[in-house]
Amino acid sequence: MDEQDAGSSDRGKSGANNPGRGEGRPAGHPISWVILSISTMAILVTSIDRVILPTVLPDILKDFHLSSKGSPGTIAGGDILFWSGMGTAVGAIALGAMGDALGNGPRRAWAWMATVSIVVVSGIVTTFNRTLGQLKLWRFIMGIGTGGMEPVNVALLTDWWQKEDRGFAVGVHHTGFPIGQFFGPILIAAIVTAYSWRTSFLLV
Repeated sequence: MDEQDAGSSDRGKSGANNPGRGEGRPAGHPISWVILSISTMAILVTSIDRVILPTVLPDILKDFHLSSKGSPGTIAGGDILFWSGMGTAVGAIALGAMGDALGNGPRRAWAWMATVSIVVVSGIVTTFNRTLGQLKLWRFIMGIGTGGMEPVNVALLTDWWQKEDRGFAVGVHHTGFPIGQFFGPILIAAIVTAYSWRTSFLLV
C-alpha cells in the first residue's frame, strides 16, 4: 500500500470510529454542543469585562473626586488596572490547576462553577464599593474569576469534544472574545449613560 492509500485508510478508520462525523462536518454529542455554547458565552462575558475598566475609568475617577489628567488620578487608575491584571494571572494558574486536580468531564465542571461564582459575587459587590481600596480588592478578586475561566473553558472543550473536532470547537469558542471586544464598549457606554458606572458591573 502506497503512502496515499495509507492516508486514505487512516481517515477511513477515523470516520469509522466516529459514526456521527460527516464529510468535513464537525460532530459532537448534544452535551458537547451545550458545553461549547456555555463556554463561548463565558468568554464573551470575560471579554466584555476586559473593556469595562478602560471604558468607565474616567467616571470612576470622577466619582472619587480624582482627575484623570492629574498624577493622583493617573496613579489610582493604573493601580486599579494593575490589581485586576494580577488577579487574572493568579486565577488562570490557580483555577486552571484546580480543574486539573478535580479531574476530567463533570468533575472539572466544579472548577468552572467556582470561576462563575467568583465573577458574579465580585461583580455585585463592586457595585457597592465606596473606597478605591475596596474597588482594587474586588477587581483583583474579579480577575481571579475571569482569569481562571478561560483555561477551564478550554479544558472542558478538550474533555467533551473528540480530537478530530477540537480545533473547530476551540475556534468557535474563541469567537466570543472579539465579539465581546466589539460590542462591549457599546453596551457599557449605554449602561453608563442610562445609569452609572456601578451598574455596568452589576449587569455585565
